[in-house]
Amino acid sequence: MNINYKEGLEKIYNNCLQCPKDSNILIIFDVTTEKIALDLYKIIHNKNANNNIFLQKEQKNYTHGKEPTNKTAEIMSRSNYIICLTQGSLCHTKARLESTKVGASFLSLPNYSEAVLKSEAFKADFIKLADLCDQVKSILDEAKNIQIVTQKGTDIEFLVEGRKANSAPGCIRHPGDLGSPPDIEVNIAPIERKTNGIIKVDGSIPFRNIGKLNKNVDIRVEDGACSINILKKGDYQILNELIAKDKSSSIIGELGFGFNPHAQLCGRMLEDEGTYKTFHVGVGSNSTIGGNNTANSHIDFVTKNPIVYIDGKEIDFWNLNQ
Repeated sequence: MNINYKEGLEKIYNNCLQCPKDSNILIIFDVTTEKIALDLYKIIHNKNANNNIFLQKEQKNYTHGKEPTNKTAEIMSRSNYIICLTQGSLCHTKARLESTKVGASFLSLPNYSEAVLKSEAFKADFIKLADLCDQVKSILDEAKNIQIVTQKGTDIEFLVEGRKANSAPGCIRHPGDLGSPPDIEVNIAPIERKTNGIIKVDGSIPFRNIGKLNKNVDIRVEDGACSINILKKGDYQILNELIAKDKSSSIIGELGFGFNPHAQLCGRMLEDEGTYKTFHVGVGSNSTIGGNNTANSHIDFVTKNPIVYIDGKEIDFWNLNQ
């Protein structure tokens, strides 16, 4: 049975945010998440009435990576803890990066709903799985070349020498950390013009109404730039136009691996990206996760059952401790 809505909110505060008492907490939301924001406000306030909680409303926006208003960015810059519930993710924005640089801990919770908070994915032990994520980060930090293949035909190669990975176990442990529960992942920004190959995406495209896939979508990558073989109608057409808008929007900017054993592919970005034994590529901006590409969008594509080679050696990230 799924956990209930209130349990999900309480786990975010108790297990994922882990902020000390008497903290300055900013909750950013839009019209679609106002109820969740108000309920979370009540939970945090009831835990400790001395918490200073500020609610900031943004306009509804479905584009991940678009900057918030100047007013919101200014408030972010002087907050200690930020919980972002907007539909479009602020994770890959300059405003988020600048706030975490000065020590703000940031929970990025885009496209949240009661259904998300009732998900089995919140049964994960975020704190315990942080150790595994840190191990994977250490391996990726030393890597030069990453090759991923799948039985369905994916064969893609990323150069990452000199880039540092990001351990993102869904919980905040240190000032300036970034978490996105129920996502549990480790990601790295590949060298922008050095990715080549093909990805047979068979998991999901968590964008608008596309979600979980019932047939493969092919992404062909040449010198970092991708072309996508998908239907050019409806939300697929919007996706195509967004990626084709400028060169920076078509660059493979992120490679990530999912580690949440309770998550299931469902079309919701944070659960899909963190689903156990998947990998995802982010197309577009990566300047906030260790790369050099700045774009107005960041779209993720999730693929199942990767076989991973690090500098020519097969590494099973999901069985490192066995």
